[in-house]
Amino acid sequence: MSGFVNFAERLVAACLVSFAIAESGFSQTIGSPAQGQQSAYAELSARSAALTPEQKSQALTFFKLGFDLWQSGDFSAAQIAFKQGLDIDPVNPQANYYYGDSLLKTKDRKGAAEFFARSAALGPATLEGIKSQAALKDLSKPVALADMSPEEVKDLYVGAWLMGGSGLGEGDEDMKFVIAKDDKGDLIVSGSPTCFFCGGTKFANMTFDGRNIHFDWVGNNLFLTYHLVGPKRIEGDYRGRASGVAFAVKK
Repeated sequence: MSGFVNFAERLVAACLVSFAIAESGFSQTIGSPAQGQQSAYAELSARSAALTPEQKSQALTFFKLGFDLWQSGDFSAAQIAFKQGLDIDPVNPQANYYYGDSLLKTKDRKGAAEFFARSAALGPATLEGIKSQAALKDLSKPVALADMSPEEVKDLYVGAWLMGGSGLGEGDEDMKFVIAKDDKGDLIVSGSPTCFFCGGTKFANMTFDGRNIHFDWVGNNLFLTYHLVGPKRIEGDYRGRASGVAFAVKK
């Protein structure tokens, strides 16, 4: 309970500070951000400055609810509450930090970085502002595959790959396939590998489950599953008319 009381006290104080930021001019508060960032934050500050007392109270209610959910470990629900509050008052450094941390807990590193940066800029001398600065440093370090979001994993699959494996050979230009993103951001695959089992047929029916990719060779009754083992290597197996171990390396 004491943790919530302390947070609530700091949250109320932060709300007062955020409105002071909005009324006094953002550039005086955050030092020297990049021009584009300063302009974006200035617009957020203007929105907060125009809030009515009722809107300020509504935002605070959402922030307290979000913190309750964050403490309970329900990070998906906490995201909803913090976002609703930040949609009303976007310059609260405490709420921006906890929203960013809730996103990080669900492996949305890109989204987390955005709100950590906002918290660090809006509240550089607050507890959450300092924690946001530390979080941004951690996010700049290389990340393990297990800690990546599905979107980050998807991005690693994008590129040209040379296939190899048992019954498939060791991989060369004749066994190349390409994974790309379509207009919707979904993974698509193309290529005509001429391996022993492939017979020059194209890949089709590709699916991505958030970690692995699955596809088949048209007309060959072969189904492959690959998973990333590094930024330039995928491993897996193929099943159907034949079976074996498969791998591919990124060019």
